Amino acid sequence: MKHTLVIRPLARQDMEDAYDWYEKQRPGRGDEFALELRKRMLEILENPEIHGRVRRFIRAATMPRSKFLIYYRVKDAVVTVIAVQHARANPKRWQRRK
Repeated sequence: MKHTLVIRPLARQDMEDAYDWYEKQRPGRGDEFALELRKRMLEILENPEIHGRVRRFIRAATMPRSKFLIYYRVKDAVVTVIAVQHARANPKRWQRRK
């Protein structure tokens, strides 16, 4: 089954904030983060159920190098990204998102 990817506005902002932070640490590191994120998103689209559930309908995919998690849900053929947050971030931040 082919899946469609939907990125919520707050998740997109998470991605942009992380990119900017990494880029300030070292020029080019933001691009490395973006590449890792893109690869993981493509893997999610290929097989969205491969990653474990962290809540009833929410799954989390890890980004090993960046230590970020991609929180998403799958309904029918749509994968909706809810948040992209560092693994050490307070989980209550993304849990308030719908």
